[in-house]
Amino acid sequence: MKITLIGTGSGLASPNRSHAAVLVEVGDTVVLLDAGEGTTSAMLRAKADPNRISSIIITHTHHDHCGGVPGLIQYMHLTGRTAPLDIFLPKESIGAFQLYLNMVYLISDKLSFAFDLHGWEQGMIFSKDDFRVEAHLTQHLKPAKTIAESLGLGTRSAALVVDGGGKRVVYSSDLGGITDLGDLPKQADLLIMECTHIPLDTIMEAVSGWGARRVLLTHIPPELEDKRLALRELAWKWGVTSIEFAQDGQGVFV
Repeated sequence: MKITLIGTGSGLASPNRSHAAVLVEVGDTVVLLDAGEGTTSAMLRAKADPNRISSIIITHTHHDHCGGVPGLIQYMHLTGRTAPLDIFLPKESIGAFQLYLNMVYLISDKLSFAFDLHGWEQGMIFSKDDFRVEAHLTQHLKPAKTIAESLGLGTRSAALVVDGGGKRVVYSSDLGGITDLGDLPKQADLLIMECTHIPLDTIMEAVSGWGARRVLLTHIPPELEDKRLALRELAWKWGVTSIEFAQDGQGVFV
């Protein structure tokens, strides 16, 4: 399994990092986890071909996790893609997202390829041979419940567990709290962990007990971008041996 961290920034735009996007390759199958604003340009900078993507999985519909989908569709059309594309979103977001794509004239039957929106609720989202992606619900959007319900929106968000080639990757996406992950990271070959909504001390304490083989911190806010030394010191304090801030375009073989 090959992982490429396409975008590692937080919700606050930064000149150094793009918004959330993680590319996963298992054999010839390529799946994109999240697609924040600017994902297409970030992929091209990383020498990754957007037309190799067969499916996009959105963990929740904050703009920094889904705002890049229209740009990807437009790029695919303008470069003559013909292969179909599957886009997985929280079930309750399908109608609104389809209207948005229609509004910007990204209408499936007018493009060079067909795309379909699929709603996920929890559990298995994607499965092909030994490549599987499962959604585990989190509480990230719980604070927005009242306003979301008043607008007819949902508050579904998820961490993802990716299995492929005999390896396991856990992608936290955005969390409501560290307990959202439960025991998912235990013995993971790679944990891709957000560090905007969870303090580094809390992450280190949890990681020290999980035993994940490698941890890449992503969703990095600007105030942490120059804190590599502080991260190493904190890791030493907790006895964590393999943790680092991810970088845009960083590739990892799991």
